[in-house]
Amino acid sequence: MVDAAPPSFASAVRAALAADGWLFADLPAGLTLEGLRASGAPFKGERYFTRFARETLEYTTVAAQVAYRPALLPGTLGLRFEDALARLERLADHLPPGVVATAAPAAAYIWLFEAHHARYGAYPFVQCYTWAVDCYQGRARLVVGVFGRHRPLLVAPHTEGYGAGVGLWPLLLPGAVADALWPPAPRPEG
Repeated sequence: MVDAAPPSFASAVRAALAADGWLFADLPAGLTLEGLRASGAPFKGERYFTRFARETLEYTTVAAQVAYRPALLPGTLGLRFEDALARLERLADHLPPGVVATAAPAAAYIWLFEAHHARYGAYPFVQCYTWAVDCYQGRARLVVGVFGRHRPLLVAPHTEGYGAGVGLWPLLLPGAVADALWPPAPRPEG
């Protein structure tokens, strides 16, 4: 039995997105923060895992080609999560048909930070956070960022609710996966 290829952009759509500055990666299915930590992702400390992971509703990834720009969505830095999502909806109005713009789980962002770094030798952006869809204690979204050079990846709940230092890193996906975004991850043991 041959595994089906993950959903990807049609060649004309991919060409249009590439001409507009979007980069591409093949996002694996089933990524979790704990799995990325176990595979060696350079997290800055253990605080998220020891203090917050058990009370976080984490979402995992679906296998699909993603498009991204190496920057936060303009105008989202400093916005609350809900307001940043409203800006994301405006972006969606300017995309080719069959393309979904979304905020993503923290695991997707961590994986993409590392994939971009491996390919280009630098992180897509540093010294600020992106909102993630994961939710701590039902009240605070996770934020993900790159700070420093040694073990730079940082994940934390943003309990203040406002967006100081936080923006939104939009990912584009083929519309074929829109109904599958993002499944809940298994709960941590213990």
